[in-house]
Amino acid sequence: MNDEVFIYAEPLLDEAASYDTPLTIRAEEMLHELYLKRIDENDYVDKYISLLNKWMTYEDTGEDVFLEAAQFYIEHDSISDALRILRDGIEKTNGTDLKEMYEENRYRHTVSSGKYDDIKAFYDGIIQVRNADYWGIATSGGLILPCIFDEVSYENGRAIVRQGNVITAVDADNNRLALFHSEYLQDELGSVLGIGNYSQNRVAIRFEKGWILTDGEFNRASTVFDELKTFSNGYAAAKYNGKWGIVGTNGVDWLIEPTYEGVICDNLGKCYSDNAVFVLKDDGQIALLVNGTPVGETYEDAKPFQGEWAAVKKNGKWGFIDLEGNVRVQYQYNNALSFSRGLAAVQNEDGLWGYINPEGKMVIEPEFLDAGMFESSVAPVKTESGWCFLALYE
Repeated sequence: MNDEVFIYAEPLLDEAASYDTPLTIRAEEMLHELYLKRIDENDYVDKYISLLNKWMTYEDTGEDVFLEAAQFYIEHDSISDALRILRDGIEKTNGTDLKEMYEENRYRHTVSSGKYDDIKAFYDGIIQVRNADYWGIATSGGLILPCIFDEVSYENGRAIVRQGNVITAVDADNNRLALFHSEYLQDELGSVLGIGNYSQNRVAIRFEKGWILTDGEFNRASTVFDELKTFSNGYAAAKYNGKWGIVGTNGVDWLIEPTYEGVICDNLGKCYSDNAVFVLKDDGQIALLVNGTPVGETYEDAKPFQGEWAAVKKNGKWGFIDLEGNVRVQYQYNNALSFSRGLAAVQNEDGLWGYINPEGKMVIEPEFLDAGMFESSVAPVKTESGWCFLALYE
């Protein structure tokens, strides 16, 4: 059928395609051909996509329709839509070509422009950021609390902030919710020096003579620690009488008695996940404890588990282990962070950071000066212009 006849036949084909007859598919195939011929004209992209969407709902649709739709979106830079279609197609057809296309595109990403001088790790979509000498709270989309604090930490709509020796709890609009009265403890503990990270409605407050534990309203537990880190999964690393252990949220009960030289924490001060923790022994080696019991061999260094495989260092190189101590990715990197969301940041011989998948394949090339762990589909990365955010399309 020539193009002119095709154009005049479109209304008839539309009508034929609206019926449920043996010729419906043929009418749709002819419309498909017409839409492709006129794809650059008004409305024909929508008609084309609508037809493909209709075909993808058919019970006997093969992977070729999903491939065509995904390729169209990729060519038009709609990567999120392409990945969604590929996932749907894999679920429906288990097609090999769909899986290959998905793997080729699943780690495509954007990197925002540099915004911050320093940054911590994400926690529930929130991240601590620093500009000049002061800290604020942000999401990947922008600031929640401005960078005006000496220290700040945020959870569930409440932030614990320090400005000088004044510690307060504020909401997301920086309205004061509570004030910590440090003057009542000055004779016992000296001056306030800082705060830890607020997590699980617990925050550690540092004085000249030790650390105390409070909740978000600044109700205090009785124990004075040498040092106290951040709670995760009900427990935090704590130093007491010169030794480190793992303490519960009441600040009294010890999951692991304070008998170690140190506990390995991430840059938020968290150490405990999947009932596992890395501890520093008297001989300077790092041991993995799962449910309080040593597992596997010892290491030169480690990063805490984050729900997947942990980064560990041996013979000067970093690799990855599981909770049973099995090596899952061989020791080969200059530095590394533990896996989260199926990706791990690793540093190459040139000092640049990229991301590998669980097979050890570099899926995001090493081009960053520093990098953090993924939460959801976003990770902090450092470029020449500062810290910013890498966002996957899916």
